[in-house]
Amino acid sequence: MTSQIAIVKNQISRDALAWCLAAQSICILPLFFYFPFWVPILWLVAAAWRVQIYRGHWGYPPSFVKLLLGLSCIAGLWVTYRGGFGVEPVVAFLVCAFVLKLLEARTKKDVVIVLYVCFVAVAAQLLFNQTIIAAFYAIISLVVIIAAFTAVFSLVANRIKHRLFYASKLTLQALPLAVVLFLVLPRLGQLWAVPLNNASGTTGFSDSMAPGDISNLIRSSAVAFRASFTSSNEDVAEPVIPKQQDLYWRGLVLEDYDGRRWKRNRYQQAADFARSSNKEVTSEVVTAGEYVEYSILMEPHQQRWLFTLMAPEVLLNSTVSIGFKPQALLSANLPVTQRIQYQIRSAQKYSFQTEGLRRDELKRSLQVPDELNPRTKELVESWLASGLTQQQIIEKALDLYRESFYYTLNPPPLGSDAIDEFLFITRRGFCEHFSSSFTYMMRLANIPARVVVGYQGGEQNSIENYLLVRQSDAHAWAEVWLEGKGWQRIDPTHVVAPNRIEQGLFNSVEESEAAQLEGRFVKQFALLNRLQMRWDSINYLWHSQVLAYDSNAQKSLFKRLLGGTEYWRIALALFGSVAVLLCMYFIAPMLQKGASQPAEVKLFNIFEKKLCKLGYTRLKGETAAQFVERIAKANPELADPLLKVRDSFYAAAYQSSAENIAVGVKRLAAVLKVFPYSKVSPP
Repeated sequence: MTSQIAIVKNQISRDALAWCLAAQSICILPLFFYFPFWVPILWLVAAAWRVQIYRGHWGYPPSFVKLLLGLSCIAGLWVTYRGGFGVEPVVAFLVCAFVLKLLEARTKKDVVIVLYVCFVAVAAQLLFNQTIIAAFYAIISLVVIIAAFTAVFSLVANRIKHRLFYASKLTLQALPLAVVLFLVLPRLGQLWAVPLNNASGTTGFSDSMAPGDISNLIRSSAVAFRASFTSSNEDVAEPVIPKQQDLYWRGLVLEDYDGRRWKRNRYQQAADFARSSNKEVTSEVVTAGEYVEYSILMEPHQQRWLFTLMAPEVLLNSTVSIGFKPQALLSANLPVTQRIQYQIRSAQKYSFQTEGLRRDELKRSLQVPDELNPRTKELVESWLASGLTQQQIIEKALDLYRESFYYTLNPPPLGSDAIDEFLFITRRGFCEHFSSSFTYMMRLANIPARVVVGYQGGEQNSIENYLLVRQSDAHAWAEVWLEGKGWQRIDPTHVVAPNRIEQGLFNSVEESEAAQLEGRFVKQFALLNRLQMRWDSINYLWHSQVLAYDSNAQKSLFKRLLGGTEYWRIALALFGSVAVLLCMYFIAPMLQKGASQPAEVKLFNIFEKKLCKLGYTRLKGETAAQFVERIAKANPELADPLLKVRDSFYAAAYQSSAENIAVGVKRLAAVLKVFPYSKVSPP
């Protein structure tokens, strides 16, 4: 008999199974977006099979079926990820094993194991998405898991809202402790910032540029990065953001040209695989004048290159390993697969390689393909024959662009002599057309030149005072090397479309072309634009203040709050905070003991106090039933109303649902209302 009772107690109830399936589904649902299509199908099949097992229609799968399913999952993952080892296949394998565990869950112990793995699945969600929405979803998932635990160990089936309310209460009680541990425990770096292969849908620069590349890219309103400026002057509270025309975010230098496409040279490509820890730029860059300090929150773009205002001087801080490389370029040592943050100090005035170029640099900066663009060569040769200086040739080229050239998102296609066709026939182009043709003419004139790609400008978010730089701000310009001056930035697009540089892309193209840009609808309505900026500022604070909370930020917080970063201060703060929270958890229920009593207990206490005034005091250890029955023996004529009080009290106190409890409380109140206290005889 005892063994039969144990078996019944260990069985999985319908309520527990339903909550287990709900917890598992809500935990792994976000992961399905990163896994092959057959993984969610596997979960649907396993869940349906488990329900049929409960209903008695199907049996538990035999061992050979479970083995076959396990091997099939391993083979499927091997084929899907081509035998590679990384975060996605490991998490996918975990989810597959997690799903198949349902099919062999026979007892409450098995369900508890499934629910424990649910916590791991919630953590796995944050490997792929760390937005504020993902964080709220993770908290909701935790609430459902805790509610599922209560269902497993509960003897009665409660309403959904009651379980969720209780689970939410437990979660909220744990949040203060979680916040304290987050702030105080040593920061070991972002454990979720691991290389992922989810590059699909990523927009951004490639390491080359041809006519049409950037004009296609700028149609996207996706965020490239956010930049916030800090004031280096303690007397100035608000940082000064540089003017729009000075916001050139430098990312890549393109030197090799094949007649159509500009590419990085082989030395630059090889440098991608060399780790750099240089926190300062090379001595070839000489900075002067005022400095600006700014922090960039970079969106993942699956590449290593990063963006800075020219000329960067020093890297102040970063959440990942990055460093400066030749040509004053900043690069990450691993592809940027997650949001990263870094802080830079740049000079508004600079000179770069004023002492001269090496022979190989000079050769690369003058290289042009032979037997292409004869009309352009003829034009430049006429300038050289006139004895013009380098500066005069630059002005001649810029004057050429002032003659009936048009800035457009839809330039006509170009043939093999692309520069000739653009300069003398179509005269319609985007920034890559102007920078490419200008650099080409400079090289023909024996002026070292190269193409630089990055972003120009940015939209200011006045709510949190930072710049929002989108893919639509993508831009290309030229750099020329002049004797005694070094590399100088020349932007021919500024000559043709000054509004593009000074006011942004939306104010520099025709209405018909602006309709092709993403985000135009929102910008037309001030309220929608304001709401979008508000939401973006919330996300910015989340990423810059919470996700970017590293060891440096922690030390800064400790210095402000504790006066130092010694271990004893940190330990004292940790144990003190935990002690205060634990005291709150233990003292609060004691203070609210009376207020938290059930309604039927409060009613019975009132009944007991009235009887106490009549001389009947409840004895120590005496139950409510014993107390009432003792009074009934002393007052036989009141036995019926007294026993009604007893029965009504216990009927209300031991109901399984809130609805029945409410009915019982009303019945108890009605019985007590008509109880004849005046007829009670003194003891």
